[in-house]
Order: sequence, then structure tokens, then C-alpha cells
Amino acid sequence: MSSLRQVAIGDALRLTSGFPFESRYFTREEGQPLIRIRDIATSSVETRYCGPFSQTYVVRSGDVLVSCPADT
Repeated sequence: MSSLRQVAIGDALRLTSGFPFESRYFTREEGQPLIRIRDIATSSVETRYCGPFSQTYVVRSGDVLVSCPADT
């Protein structure tokens, strides 16, 4: 029998809030793919970004994305 242990999410994961990407740098053809809430359901990315941002916000394999969309 396995034992379950409850921990605070911040103790088990490194949490990073979203980044306020400036829409003036959005493109469809070039730049870094930008995951937006609407992309989660379709598993595809339509928006790319050609502006400055920190590598902290690059999603890597194994990362978990959590969103709280305002329209639900």
C-alpha cells in the first residue's frame, strides 16, 4: 500500500506567473512560439513573438501549464 503525503504546491514545484508579452511584437510568421490560453484546447500555437523576454518564460518538456481563463 502506498502512502500519500500532502504538501504545498510551492514546496513541490517552482511556480512562475505569466509574462505580460507586448502585443506590438506579435506575429504569425516568425519569432518564438507564444502559448496563449486559447491554444491549450487546440494544442497548436498561432501567435509568435519577436520582442524581448526572459528565458524564464520558455516552456520546456515536462513543464506543467495552469491557466485560469476569464471566460469560464
